[in-house]
Amino acid sequence: MSRTVARHIRQKDHKQILNELKSVYRADNEDQAKAALQEFLAKHKKSYPRLRGIFERASESLYSFFKFPEDVRKSIYTTNLIERSNKGPKHKSKMKEQFPNEDALERFVCCYYSDLNRSYADRAQRGFKKASTEILQMFEQQFNSEATESEKPAA
Repeated sequence: MSRTVARHIRQKDHKQILNELKSVYRADNEDQAKAALQEFLAKHKKSYPRLRGIFERASESLYSFFKFPEDVRKSIYTTNLIERSNKGPKHKSKMKEQFPNEDALERFVCCYYSDLNRSYADRAQRGFKKASTEILQMFEQQFNSEATESEKPAA
């Protein structure tokens, strides 16, 4: 959302406004984040009225990371891991001048991500090791609730 907001504000206001926006995703819980967002939008509604529309379109998924333990939230709300994994093939493919066909490119990408998966299998992302029991419980609850819903007879 920070990048989306940055595209709709003046360059000279970037630092100040994006720092104020941090109060939303660094809040302790969803209610505080909603209050911080309303305060942020109220403060900037005169200068940047389009910001409200940006957040209304994303409101459904905006606070979803608050359902997870606090230790892993930063890993969820940032895109650093995704950006790093997408930058890798681009960097590695520059070493090859060209690929003879589409299949060669596909094999290259599959091998890259296979190696990346292998390297990530040995380590946990920041905070996930500490919160692993909570996360497993969340997934078990989700799985159990979906299993019981699928067992219900159709009306």
